[in-house]
Amino acid sequence: MFANFIVNESGAVTVDWVVLTAGLAGLGLAVVGLFANSVEEPASAVNSLLQEEVVSSSLAFND
Repeated sequence: MFANFIVNESGAVTVDWVVLTAGLAGLGLAVVGLFANSVEEPASAVNSLLQEEVVSSSLAFND
């Protein structure tokens, strides 16, 4: 079936590409949905670590 899709030059190929693109977009959204919740905890840990660090705004070095 995929070989026919590649060699076919009629207008139906456009419809096939639309269906394939929609499928890939749906798959991408599903993957993002699966991993969105599992990334939340490490992201909040990094956020709290960065908020604890104190960075000097001065470029002067203390000798």
